[in-house]
Amino acid sequence: MKACASAPGKVILFGEHFVVYDKPALVSAIDLRAYAEVERSDQGIVLDGWTGENPAVKASAYVAEKLKYSGGINIRIRSSI
Repeated sequence: MKACASAPGKVILFGEHFVVYDKPALVSAIDLRAYAEVERSDQGIVLDGWTGENPAVKASAYVAEKLKYSGGINIRIRSSI
């Protein structure tokens, strides 16, 4: 079974760091997207061919652990952003 999701990119017109200080910013979604596909695997956690010490793989392993998922997953990310 494969799960797929996508999200639009964003552009920050002004105030990029203002929000850190609880000030307004002007942001808009753009017509470019990032796509993710996830499916079960027998190979452990694989993110676009990366395994083990890659920080994104470690983060994925952390999420899987918190969700009490002990199987393998293959994650593929593509972006036009």
